[in-house]
Amino acid sequence: WSLLELGASYSPYTVSTDGFFSNEFDEFIPGSTSQYFRGSRFSASYVASLIEPTRHSDIAPHGIRGRFTYAWEPSRFLREFEVSDGVLSPVYSSDQNHSVELDALIGFPLTNSLTGQVNSRGFLYLNRPDDFFYLDYIGGLTGMRSYPYFALGGERTAYARASILAPIKQNINRQIGRYTLDKVYANIFAEAGNGWGGPLGTGDQIKTGTGAEIRFAFNSDYLFPMKFFLNGAYGFNRYNVNLPAQFITTEGGSRVSYGRELLIYFGLTFDFDLQ
Repeated sequence: WSLLELGASYSPYTVSTDGFFSNEFDEFIPGSTSQYFRGSRFSASYVASLIEPTRHSDIAPHGIRGRFTYAWEPSRFLREFEVSDGVLSPVYSSDQNHSVELDALIGFPLTNSLTGQVNSRGFLYLNRPDDFFYLDYIGGLTGMRSYPYFALGGERTAYARASILAPIKQNINRQIGRYTLDKVYANIFAEAGNGWGGPLGTGDQIKTGTGAEIRFAFNSDYLFPMKFFLNGAYGFNRYNVNLPAQFITTEGGSRVSYGRELLIYFGLTFDFDLQ
């Protein structure tokens, strides 16, 4: 029911530039391709799962599941280009980021048929990487679904979502081709969270939202558990986010507004827990 997980990864990101004529050097600079981020990550996680094995634990689990992770990320990030012998050469900064993260899920019965569920996540940089690229973003399908992915982020982030799961149809047990239909559930949720620190400038106010979801569980080829969901979410707060200096909007501004809009998600996965 518990384990220690060690991980290591390397993530190179590539950028390409077109050739151009430099008035400063009075010569043509040919295009080039280079890595704008060379990220390494070493992590250690403690994972615990005390989910009761029941007929419907895949769609409405009862119990506790959590993960605590420490990560060290020694990386090199492209800051600028310099011209060397008529060729663009990348100039990198060396960054050392340290972070801790806690993910948790708690499921519990409300009535004979209704299930309550609380999902939460907290993230903290032990240093202060004041750059848009390194911020922890918590919006979107894997976080606060009532706001887009880049709408919420910071050096420190936290959110929680409370859900009520209700069966619409259970034990369908009907086969259509290679698919066996199992059950359909409804999910109504409310969530709250925010990001602090960094250049986004979203403010200290907690952002809130609500939404609903249809969950459909079935099996493929008698073996593979398949999950389909359709999700709609709405954020109650309207606020502005600062953009990086190199970003431009259609209006020519340096800020963009988020919140108070309906967001629709859908997906086909092996598990409903996308956190």
